[in-house]
Amino acid sequence: MKMKTKIILVMVLTILITSGIASAQNEIPLSPPPGYYGSVTVNGQPAPQGTTIIAKIGGEVRGSIITTASGFYGDNPGKTKLWIRGYQSEINSTVNFYLNDVAAQQTSTFKGPETDNRVDLSFTVPSGPGGGNSGGSSSGGSSGGGGGGVTTSGENASNIDVKESYDLEIFKDTLTSYRFTHVLNPIRYSNITGNVNAGLITTTVEVLKGTSSLVSSAAPGKVYKNVNIWVGTKNFATPANLKESKIMFSVKNSWLTDNKITANQLKLLRWDGSKWITLDTNEIRKDATTTYFESGTEGFSSFAISGITGITVTSAPDVAQTPIPGITGKATPARAPTIDNWMLFVIIAAVYFLIIRKK
Repeated sequence: MKMKTKIILVMVLTILITSGIASAQNEIPLSPPPGYYGSVTVNGQPAPQGTTIIAKIGGEVRGSIITTASGFYGDNPGKTKLWIRGYQSEINSTVNFYLNDVAAQQTSTFKGPETDNRVDLSFTVPSGPGGGNSGGSSSGGSSGGGGGGVTTSGENASNIDVKESYDLEIFKDTLTSYRFTHVLNPIRYSNITGNVNAGLITTTVEVLKGTSSLVSSAAPGKVYKNVNIWVGTKNFATPANLKESKIMFSVKNSWLTDNKITANQLKLLRWDGSKWITLDTNEIRKDATTTYFESGTEGFSSFAISGITGITVTSAPDVAQTPIPGITGKATPARAPTIDNWMLFVIIAAVYFLIIRKK
C-alpha cells in the first residue's frame, strides 16, 4: 500500500474514533444533575406546603419535588432542590414544569451539571371540578362519570371525625395527585396513575375516631390513626383501571417519640376484606414537627397508620443527607448505543481491516 493511502486511512480512522468518543460522551447522564429552585404561585397565591412540582424534558418526567414551605420550592443555599436528570446532549433543551397536568407559565433550559438555577413559577389552575388541587369539596363533592361520584361508604357516621373529598380527572399513563388539606387528616396525597381514561373520579378520605366499623378486628401495633380511603365508586379501584396507586401521609414527631416508635417501624396497613396486610412504607422526608411517609397500594378500603414494634430494621439515613440525585428515587442510566453509533463501529472496523489486509 502506498504511504499516502495509509496516511489517509489513519486520518479517517482517527476522525471516526474521535467522533465516536464524543457521541458516547453525549449519552452519559449529568452527575450531579442541575438543581432548580424559586418561588411558586397558584392562581396568584403562594402555593401551599405539600405541592408537587414535576419537571419534564421532551414530555418525559425527569424530576419532582414536594414543597416544604408555602410559596417556594427548593432552597438556596441548601441541598433541597428540584434535581433534573438528563444527558450531556440535552444541555440547553427546554424544561417544562407541571402541577398535576397544568403547565407553568414559565419554562427553563436544561443547564450543565452542578448548577443552581432560580426559576420562579406561576400556575393558573381552573377552578371547579377537575381543576387540580384547588378543586373538589371537603364534604363530599359532586357526582362524576367514569366510575366517579360519591357513594355512602357504609362507615358508622358516629365514627367519622373528618371527611374530605375531591374530584379530579384520571387519564391513562398520567399521574393524578389528590391533595388533602384538613389539619386533622394525616393523608396528604393519594397519587393515582390510570390504566384507562376514566374521566372525573372522586377520591374520599374518612378520618376515623377509632377502628373502622367495616373491619372485623383492630389493626395490630400502636395505631396512630384509622382512615378509610375510597377512589371512585364500588369496583372501580382495581388494577384494570389503576396502573399505580401511592398514598403519602404524615405523623407527628411528638407521637413517634412519646410511643418510642422509630420511623422504620411506622407502617401503613390495609384491610383486604379478611385481614390486615402491611404495605411497603418508606420515610420520604422530615421537618421539625412532622415525618412524611409513602406507601404503594393495590386497592382502597380501610387503612391504619400503626407502629409495629418488635421488628429488626436498618436505620434509614437522615433525609437531609439524601444523595442529591435521589429526589425521585430513580437513577438515569446511560443510554444504549444508537444505530448511528453501531454504524460508526462497523466503519472503524472496516477501515482497520483494510489497513491490515493491504500490508
